[in-house]
Amino acid sequence: MTTSSWQPARVPRQFTLQNLRGMRVTISEHGAAMVSWWAPDRYGRMADVLLGYPEDSDYAHNTACLGAVVNRDSGAPRLHAMHWRGELDVGGASLRLRPADQYGMGAGLAEMEVRYDLDEEGCLTIGYHVVADSPALVNLSTHACFNLNGGQADVGDHMLQIDADRFLAIDAGGTLRDMEVSGTPFDFRRPAPIGPRLHWPHDQIGVAGGFDHAYQLGTGAGTGIARPVATIHDPGSGRRLQVSTTGTDLHFYSGNRLDGVNGRGPAAYGRHAGFCLASSASRVQRDGARAPGMLLGPGETYRHTTVYRVSVQP
Repeated sequence: MTTSSWQPARVPRQFTLQNLRGMRVTISEHGAAMVSWWAPDRYGRMADVLLGYPEDSDYAHNTACLGAVVNRDSGAPRLHAMHWRGELDVGGASLRLRPADQYGMGAGLAEMEVRYDLDEEGCLTIGYHVVADSPALVNLSTHACFNLNGGQADVGDHMLQIDADRFLAIDAGGTLRDMEVSGTPFDFRRPAPIGPRLHWPHDQIGVAGGFDHAYQLGTGAGTGIARPVATIHDPGSGRRLQVSTTGTDLHFYSGNRLDGVNGRGPAAYGRHAGFCLASSASRVQRDGARAPGMLLGPGETYRHTTVYRVSVQP
């Protein structure tokens, strides 16, 4: 079941998807952003598990990219600041964008579509579709910043598990290099709390001020079939987020630069007030080094899917 909140013409609108369990996800035409996600805890109490801004107009200047669709390529258009055009139908909402219409050039990205669908099991499926009209670098994801305790505390107590043996380290020049997670704070193959890992002595934690790295998903990644890759659980509320994706990588961000961001609530967000688990992509270059994004030629298309499921830990 879906409902929508309509605003005056030429003003970006919001669309609210709702299931029979009372779960509600609101999407804005500003940046195709996920604005809020109301979900029950173990006692049935509802809370918003997404970080966001007080007003929809704040998403027009979304410097923290909260909830927005982004292209993780510094040379690409600032998708998170653009006005997408949305349509609501049975089950979901589709948002479309032609970057050249607002940017003057689209960095090769002729047409883009993001589709959101919410089902009765609490699964929000996000589908991305891009058509290139010239050589383009594509690395789309949704920068949804979660806090499963509803903002009652930071995310240090959240228990995280990521099904990955390797991650992409970043050197001083921005070059990516493969590293094994074994023996490092990046090893979340078994569930572990985020907070203590932020204080481990490791150069990559120091470089990013926490976690801001892509995990390589290994066998089965990039096959076009969404598979489970990560689970995170808040012991206090009982809420759990499960992530499945068709992407090759999963980017984990621990909210290192949220300090001072004026979001919803009586006070500005603090550092590690939220986390992101976003699908991403990387490719192997001719020299064997890793680089972010997938290269498209003229007329080629790019598709991938990410599924977020919010539920209560049994």
